[in-house]
Amino acid sequence: MKTIVSTKKLNPGQRALLEQNNLTVLDYDALHISFQPFDLPSGYRNLIFSSQNAVRAFLRRQVGDTYHQKEIINCFCVGDKTRSLLEKNGYPVVHTSDKASDLADYLVRKFPDTSFLFLCGNRRRDELPKVLKANHIALEECQVYKTEMHPVKLEGPFDAVLFFSPSGVESFCTANTLGRAKAFCIGSTTAAAVDKYTTRYSIVTKPSADRLIRLALHEMSPSDCKDANPVKKESPQHDKK
Repeated sequence: MKTIVSTKKLNPGQRALLEQNNLTVLDYDALHISFQPFDLPSGYRNLIFSSQNAVRAFLRRQVGDTYHQKEIINCFCVGDKTRSLLEKNGYPVVHTSDKASDLADYLVRKFPDTSFLFLCGNRRRDELPKVLKANHIALEECQVYKTEMHPVKLEGPFDAVLFFSPSGVESFCTANTLGRAKAFCIGSTTAAAVDKYTTRYSIVTKPSADRLIRLALHEMSPSDCKDANPVKKESPQHDKK
């Protein structure tokens, strides 16, 4: 029986899907996320979120906070699940992109004279701030959560490993080697991190944990998950930390 490692804990349905296809599943959190106290700068109506963790940290603020006046906030975000979490809690989302670089390009085109507050973690990538600042768009960053590596030594060998971020790759490879395992990556920047350790990897076409799992099943069990479409060696895109 083949063994697949997930560097993020899977939900019961995801785990069951892999196990139903005769795969032994080892899943753990390669990263530890901690929310921390922070002060939100005042005066911003346009907020940028590049991850669900940033949204969760924001929602932990007291209900009486000025930023919980939902009718005066416009949100811009990366990822459908980030959007869903905001909208579920009553915050309007003006635009969503799959990649931070695409969101940055959109903001440059559509909101060149607008000021933004970027809620992010300590390991956020540079693409979005770099593009906005290069185009003289006012951007203030507010660190609202912290990502720390959580290396765990696993008993190998493995046939496949699921990676959800460049930081997850770094954490896994701190304690383990890929060997002949195939890596499945949620985005191109994650794949770029994997490329330092192996050339045996595939990239899901649209960032999503469910799609990543189906991509792995497509390649490991070709009779399943016809909608999975592996893509290799793309130019880097922004994956979440």
